[in-house]
Parts: sequence; C-alpha cells; structure tokens
Amino acid sequence: MNDELSPFEYSIYQNVIIKTVILFVYRRLSSWRDNPYRTQKTGEVELTSDLVTYLSKNAHNDEQNFLFNHEEPQPDGYRIDFAAYPTGKEDDYTKKITVFECKRLPAPSPNRTNEYVIGKLGGIQRFKLEKHGANHEIVGMVGYIQSSAIEDNLGKINDCITDLYSETNDGILNWKEDKVLTVIESDISMGICHSLSIHHRITLNPITIHHLWIVL
Repeated sequence: MNDELSPFEYSIYQNVIIKTVILFVYRRLSSWRDNPYRTQKTGEVELTSDLVTYLSKNAHNDEQNFLFNHEEPQPDGYRIDFAAYPTGKEDDYTKKITVFECKRLPAPSPNRTNEYVIGKLGGIQRFKLEKHGANHEIVGMVGYIQSSAIEDNLGKINDCITDLYSETNDGILNWKEDKVLTVIESDISMGICHSLSIHHRITLNPITIHHLWIVL
C-alpha cells in the first residue's frame, strides 16, 4: 500500500474497513463468551462494557488499525453502545468507522417484547429515526441471546418487522420497504449467527445493519 495514502481514506477503503471491523467483532463473540474472566452479570450495560474491553484488548494484541469506545455520544443527547475508531494518523482519530447497538434477546420484560425493533429503546427504530448512526450507512447490532434458540428469536424479530409493513410511527416512519433479517452465516454448535437487514430512514439513505448474535 502507498505510504502516502491513509488506510482510512473513506472514499477508497470505507466499505472494506467497516466490514473488517464488523467481522472482527463477530468472530470474537464466542471466545469472549467462553472466556473464564468474562462478567457473569446478565444486564446489557455490564455485558457490553465487558465485551468492549475484550474487543479492545484483542484489537490491540492483534495489531489491528482500530479500537473501540463504550457509550458513544450521538446527536440530541442519545448514546449508542459502542463505536469503532481508527488508530492511524492523529488527524483521523475522531473519525468513527462504524457504531454498534446491543440488545438482550429476548427482551427482559413483557412490556419490552419488541425492543430489538421498536419502542422507546427500539434498536432498529433508533437507526431509522436517525438518533443512532446518522453519519453511517453500515452499522452493527449485537444480540445477547439469553433464552430461546437463535431461530426462534430470528422468527419473532422478522415477524415484528413484517407486521409493521402496514403501519407508521406518528406518520414519520415507513417500514413497508424495509428488508427483514437474512442470515449470512450461522453456527448453531458455536451459538453464533450473522444476519443482515436494510432499513429506510427519515431523510438519509437507507442503512444496512449487520446483526451479530451470540448465545450466552
């Protein structure tokens, strides 16, 4: 590679860099889960904090050109669970590569059943509303599966999305052209699954979400 060309020149390398980060996260989920020092707490905040620490340590040990930051600020006072940053030149350090939202599956209480998709804390909905990931077109969601099988959770989430095809949210959101989660790779024995979905936003281009799930 030309030394004068920053590896984080998005106009040339953006998609490759983002996919590298997403696959890095996905491929380390099972080793994080199986690590004897991993937190045994079940809350989303504790799990995510532990995961981000583990990912950052591994990225450093593997001499990757990125790192991770927990609780990344977003517009209007929102926060997303974590973001990936380049570790290249000094003038690149504020340029986020992509961001990740994390959710427990299934949701921890009946009144939050569809939280992965919609609601006050709705993961996909926040991306559609441009509250999360407004500066990105490719992002990630990490799913901590705490009960039920991967297939059961996938079916419920896709049913929720298709049920929204004929609905709007306060006349703002349009779900009818969104794409449900399509599995790219799944290893039931390892308890991991990588899916993809595409969602329309209010004013911005559609956003592609990589869903990275791990059975805990």
